[in-house]
Amino acid sequence: MERLIIVAQVLLAIGYAALAWMDRPAREGAVAPARADTLRWAMAVAVLAHLVIVWRLIFQDEGVNLSFAASLSLIGLLLALWLWLSGLLMPVPGMALRTLPIVAVATLLPVLLPAPHWLPYSTDVVAAAHLVVALLAFALFVVAAVQAAAMLALQQDLRRGVAAAPGRCRRCSRWSAGSSA
Repeated sequence: MERLIIVAQVLLAIGYAALAWMDRPAREGAVAPARADTLRWAMAVAVLAHLVIVWRLIFQDEGVNLSFAASLSLIGLLLALWLWLSGLLMPVPGMALRTLPIVAVATLLPVLLPAPHWLPYSTDVVAAAHLVVALLAFALFVVAAVQAAAMLALQQDLRRGVAAAPGRCRRCSRWSAGSSA
């Protein structure tokens, strides 16, 4: 079963890299294909697969594994989940291109650094809850920092007119028209 998880992690990292590649801007003069629906559904499948993998990585028969690599994979899952949910509400072009490579690396870390760190307090509910809340707080901080960096890069692209290429995003072209000063 462990080999299957490793293969699934590698395939998931390749899938995240492919999704990031799908979100790249179209060449100038070329019409961008309709990739939004494909990207949305593929992200949903990838996030669900990542959830299953992280669950199997962290909760094992030996106890709760909170190694550095497993924790970063959990943070990558939360980043991908946030990206997918925010893309459902208001898709921002180029956001997957900027964030999914980070998620792909975080997905591969448990394969590259497989040393488990078993939580000694896994039977103590208060200690386990404390660690879970602390890890989630740190994960949300990382998600916010990555999203802020991606939005900064998107703003720079809008100012240069890269993100508002024809056929890229109607909302972005509307934004860039007002920010040309």
